[in-house]
Amino acid sequence: SSGTGDKLVKSIIKCLEYLEYYKVYDWDDEREDVEKEEDIHIYKDENEYFIAEVKGINGPPVEDDCNVIVKYKSRNCSKLKIPSIHGIVFVNYHKNVEPNQREELGFTSKEIKDAVRDEYTLVGTYDLFKAIRLCQENIISKESIRKSLETPGIFRAIPISFEYIGKVEDILTNINVICVPLECDKIKINDELLIIEDNNYYKAKILSLMVNDIEVEESESGDRVGIKIDKSVPKVKSAQLYLIR
Repeated sequence: SSGTGDKLVKSIIKCLEYLEYYKVYDWDDEREDVEKEEDIHIYKDENEYFIAEVKGINGPPVEDDCNVIVKYKSRNCSKLKIPSIHGIVFVNYHKNVEPNQREELGFTSKEIKDAVRDEYTLVGTYDLFKAIRLCQENIISKESIRKSLETPGIFRAIPISFEYIGKVEDILTNINVICVPLECDKIKINDELLIIEDNNYYKAKILSLMVNDIEVEESESGDRVGIKIDKSVPKVKSAQLYLIR
């Protein structure tokens, strides 16, 4: 989590290889000149590639950390004689802070707008880690992660289609029930949930719902609802819940 330099680049490359890109090159090992350039070339197939810059920093990313990729994009466009090429900036920001205590996205609204305009993607390394954990639990696919990495703007581990439900307020471990003040529009029996407990990520199905000691078919925003799920409940309060859509 505190990685920087070559160690961080190698870790990112391992992640990209896990996501089944055609080829991933550490560009410092491949290039023939000494001019400062991007860190990684990522091949989607035998011919098409895009580029990535990798940074590990103590604080939040600043504008110069993010937009250096624009210069590298321009060089590659000139070399390939093409109008545009995609870029990614991987940033291990607040690298000396425990990952689950870092800012959720870490980038400013201006930095995100610039990324959309100049066609590159901003990725916090902890978000990439979370996305891969979700993939390992068969909650999202490698294809969906690749698509997010190739979409200009901010990379989010949790798909925007997933709806935030709230945080676990109470736990009834003996009957696999979690109590949650509901923050989404509604949930219903048989809906699937994403449960995030520290660095554990798993999927659960709603078996029953109870509001004010009465069993209901669905629950609405504002309800303090007891949710019985089909597996062991989280071990700690404040686990986050999302509705999988």
